[in-house]
Amino acid sequence: MMERTIQEASERLTEALLHSDVYERYRKSGEALRLKPGLFEQIMKLREETIDSYHNPEAGDLVESTERIAGLYEELERIPEVTAFLESEEELVRLLQDVNSRVFDSVELFLPDEGK
Repeated sequence: MMERTIQEASERLTEALLHSDVYERYRKSGEALRLKPGLFEQIMKLREETIDSYHNPEAGDLVESTERIAGLYEELERIPEVTAFLESEEELVRLLQDVNSRVFDSVELFLPDEGK
C-alpha cells in the first residue's frame, strides 16, 4: 500500500494536472476534433497502424510503412483542429514526461550502468 503522504501528494498532483491550462487545451481540442465526423477515428486508426508497424513483424517494410503513415498524417495536419489537438497533446505528454523525470531523477534506483 502506498504511504499516506505519497498518496496525498499524488492526488494533489493529479488534481493540479487536471486543472492545468495544458490539460484544458488538450481536452478542448479533443472535443473540437470529435465534432468533425470521423476525424478523431482517423487519427486513432493511424496510431494503431504506427504501433502495429513497429511491433508486428507481418506488417511489412517498416520504412515503407512509416513513410506512408507520415504522408497520411501530413494530410490530416492541414486541418486546424487536428493541428491544435496534436500540438496540445504533445504539450501534455511533455509535461507528464517532465513530472516523471523529476521523480525518477530524485530517487536513487540501483540499476546497471548503461555504458557497460
